[in-house]
Amino acid sequence: MSFPTPDNRKWYRKKRNAARIGAAAIWLAGSAAIAAAYSADERLVLWTQLGIGCAALLFFSFLTPYVVRLAKRRRYPKGYNLLFAAVFASMLLYIAVLLGGTVLDIAQGPVTTKATVADRWDPRRGGDQVRFADGSTYEVFKEYVRLEKGHTYTVKLFKHSKIAIGIERIDVNNR
Repeated sequence: MSFPTPDNRKWYRKKRNAARIGAAAIWLAGSAAIAAAYSADERLVLWTQLGIGCAALLFFSFLTPYVVRLAKRRRYPKGYNLLFAAVFASMLLYIAVLLGGTVLDIAQGPVTTKATVADRWDPRRGGDQVRFADGSTYEVFKEYVRLEKGHTYTVKLFKHSKIAIGIERIDVNNR
């Protein structure tokens, strides 16, 4: 049984419902790939990133028609509508870039490397981040890892999401 809509389209052919189905399909396909290929910490990081991105897309798929309907009713000046559209488009582009980085990380997998810590942010300043000697900056996934400046660690990195997991200190005596 199909439910008729005012413009005589089936419910699944409407643009907003197609976007919702697309976001759910991305989440399901990504979850299946993550479950098949990764374990423990990698799976947790990738599921978190994928879930956040798809949830944000679903949220915007509900918010967009509502706001457009309000803008049509209130008759704002044309400049306000264009400004709102630009801000909205930039937020959606940011979400798409984050989701794309997560999909690339799912495809590539974590990269294991040896890195020397050059600088570490204080977690109280809004995130536990570390800068390595090569100049790259990564978010540390587990906050309880104690990193010290100048020491070398073996690190698993998700290059596109800029997340560091599986950090182990290389013992100075076993070089």
